[in-house]
Amino acid sequence: MRKGSFYWKNLIVVLIAACLPAVLIGVSIYSVGTDRIIKELNNAHQTQLEQTIQRFDEYLTQLELFSAQLAFNPDFNESLNGINFAQQFEKTRDLYKSLQLMKQSNPLIESISLYLENAEKVISDLNGVNPVIDGSEKELYHALLAGKQSIYVTDIKQKKAIVVKLPIETNVQPFGAFLVFLDKKVLDRLVNSFASDAGIAFMMEMDGTLITTDKHAEDPRHMALKEALKQAVLTNQIPAGTFVHKFNSLNYSVSQGEISRLGSKWIYVSATPITQITQPVTAMSKAIILVSLLGLVIALAISWITSNRLYHPIQRLLNLFHQTKGAGVPSSSEIAYIEAEWKQQLTERHALETRIQQSLPYLREGFLQQFFQGRFVHLTEQDVAERLQQFEWNIHDKRFAFLVVKLHGLASGKVSGKDEQLVAFASTNIIDELCSSRAQHVHVFNFQDLHVGAMLVMSKDMTQEDHKKILLQLSKDIVSTIGSLLWLKVTIVISRTSESVLHTPEMLEEARRTLRYRNMTEEHQLLDVQDFFISEENSSATFPFELEREIIHDLRMGLEEKAVLHVREFMTVLQHHLGTELRVQEGMLKLLGSIYDAVWKSGINPHHLYKDAQLFEMLLQIRETHEMIEWFQIKVIRPYVNALSRSYNTAMKEVVEKIEIDLREEFLSNISLEQYADRYGVSVFKLSRGFKQVMGENFIDYVTRLRLCKCMELLLATDLKVNEIAYIVQYNPPYFVRVFKKHTGMTPGQYREMHKKNM
Repeated sequence: MRKGSFYWKNLIVVLIAACLPAVLIGVSIYSVGTDRIIKELNNAHQTQLEQTIQRFDEYLTQLELFSAQLAFNPDFNESLNGINFAQQFEKTRDLYKSLQLMKQSNPLIESISLYLENAEKVISDLNGVNPVIDGSEKELYHALLAGKQSIYVTDIKQKKAIVVKLPIETNVQPFGAFLVFLDKKVLDRLVNSFASDAGIAFMMEMDGTLITTDKHAEDPRHMALKEALKQAVLTNQIPAGTFVHKFNSLNYSVSQGEISRLGSKWIYVSATPITQITQPVTAMSKAIILVSLLGLVIALAISWITSNRLYHPIQRLLNLFHQTKGAGVPSSSEIAYIEAEWKQQLTERHALETRIQQSLPYLREGFLQQFFQGRFVHLTEQDVAERLQQFEWNIHDKRFAFLVVKLHGLASGKVSGKDEQLVAFASTNIIDELCSSRAQHVHVFNFQDLHVGAMLVMSKDMTQEDHKKILLQLSKDIVSTIGSLLWLKVTIVISRTSESVLHTPEMLEEARRTLRYRNMTEEHQLLDVQDFFISEENSSATFPFELEREIIHDLRMGLEEKAVLHVREFMTVLQHHLGTELRVQEGMLKLLGSIYDAVWKSGINPHHLYKDAQLFEMLLQIRETHEMIEWFQIKVIRPYVNALSRSYNTAMKEVVEKIEIDLREEFLSNISLEQYADRYGVSVFKLSRGFKQVMGENFIDYVTRLRLCKCMELLLATDLKVNEIAYIVQYNPPYFVRVFKKHTGMTPGQYREMHKKNM
């Protein structure tokens, strides 16, 4: 409907009546409160400028922290100097990706390069791997590593860059450095945000060298203003802080300060015309008059009635943000404030969801490790399922199995023993990738001792036989892949399968124990826990006692090389007759015990000889045969031989060796230590001490042992009477019976009767 004349007349009267006071108020504000408003606006402008500078400082702080973190990244170590970037393309690709990710972490970064001193190469996320050939370039990069500062800013090829030495320790010669080049456009944009459209802002070094380019660089008036401000700051004519500077009849509100970051000090200067700051005062006063004349009546009449209702939902939203933030209602547009806060909430929510998603694998890994260590024995099947459901693992109606992988042959292959962690890491990734294609969920454990375990969660739709086939084929793929890529021998144990997650810790431990039964003579092996059992044939396996005696004899003679050779033969016999790792290790432990016994008998304290080292525990940690032999030579045999060489001379050792040969031929005759002392021209005392040191027992005990061995042989091989045998070995019968019973625990007659029954 059309509005009538009454409506418009009343509307005009109301507008005039309402706007006249507003006009008077506007004029009064403009004439009386201009100075106060200018001051407040200037303070507001400075506050806004300080917030902008603070954000810029935060960018530099993040960049400084990022630069420091680069130096402590364990992936960037001195081994990079030895990488063949052309052949090791996967390592090179990963390096490129790392540099690209580093570049994206901060908007101030234009590019990142890695300089390697020994390799004389520069790796860049933009230009790839480039050798440093030119002499001037070599001098430039070498000079970057010569300073004392670990992190500093400098100019490299007319670009501002951060140099981060590797390693960061000042007392260590750096092997390279990260070169983080700053994006000048971003830096200019951030610094130019310090000033308004009509103002000017720039940043310079302490010597006056400009770091940024002004957005009005082509305007001669702005260039002259910039030069005047720069000279004033360098000559200390203007104090730091906020001040008014007059230039070409215009007053400028200038802010000056220093930013100390990355080992350097930069000076920032921002200038804004005061007329631009006071312009809102004039515009506001004029707006009051105009709005009063044109629409104040409508605002007072209509808005007063309807604004409360219309503003109510907005007020509720503002109250929600007010409770969350704890701040007052903003002076800017409420809608813009709500929009900004809502976007911030969405951003924070997205960031939180991302962090949670990134943390889930680590949380799941921590839970599984504690679960397999038995720290959640109180949990039920449902409790564990719910916990894993929180980590995005659905284990309802699933079957569980394990693969336990042992890597060996490290020192004998093309991979050195120093690369154990790298090899284990590479093997873990290979196993994870292969298992992920065969199971619904996979979790791989790196036990940090060249043992890797994989937990596989598979569907229960297939039969156990089908699961076994999958596990068998997967094990073969793992053996083939690791063998071809890493040149390692692999032993894999396939565990039982179970539908209960509570049985998995027991299954994992059972599979790890089964590794002890691997055959040490084979390169690659697949062991199934269900099919594996300890064979009864091993119970009758022959232990190499003769070789053990040879080793002890070599040690007493001080023959290190011969003893090591016999240890190697001893190991070969153990592998052939006993086979499994567990039994071979038990045999080596028995040999170590016999050596301990020989050391005691030779008059040397093994605790002092081996410096209280826990040799048995050390031997239990060794799994490879060649490592065991090397350990015996260095840790056991060599210290004993050296101790023997210091305790008696070579001449005495040769005499004892000759006497031992004579005794094996003459022990049935009436012999004595004095006779041999006269025969070889040595004193009885020295011969007695030397004989015990070399042979591990005194002369009488050695002769008695030889004669008793002969007695046992005659008792079993002949029908001679006990008295006759006693006379043959130079004993009278009663004494012979006492000596025989003392050493064997039975009389000669009882010994003969017992062994004939067994025969």
